[in-house]
Amino acid sequence: MLPPGEYEARINEVVFSPNRNQTGHWLRVRFEVQTAEYKGKWISRFYNVDHPNENVVERARRDLDLLLDAIKMKGFKDEQALMNKSCKLLVDIDRDDATKNRIVDTLPSERGGSVDPRAAEIAEFFGADQITTKPVERQPSSGQPWNNQ
Repeated sequence: MLPPGEYEARINEVVFSPNRNQTGHWLRVRFEVQTAEYKGKWISRFYNVDHPNENVVERARRDLDLLLDAIKMKGFKDEQALMNKSCKLLVDIDRDDATKNRIVDTLPSERGGSVDPRAAEIAEFFGADQITTKPVERQPSSGQPWNNQ
């Protein structure tokens, strides 16, 4: 488990799959930490991109927009286009399970993200209106983002 903080990371696995109840789909993105002390550790984030609850889908779209902004991509046709992209993760302890981490935010990497030639393409499997290139407004935080309740 990672202590709360900021970590440079690289996407090393992306899986698109039906959810457990077969009522939608999720995209799981696994990040490998590149920060020296924790290099090689990994943490995953699930994006419920297709779900019966529209609020869940809206949150996933917003969070996926933040990821795409952080890795300097405008969209993608194939989820594998996310592979090997770099970003910075803000990580905290999961509120529901203190033995797990959660990703609070994704930010541009200080190392710079690799740019895939397919970056301008919009994800066909999500639908053209679901992944956007609109600027993402970040909420101001009081203190460190991983300490916000």
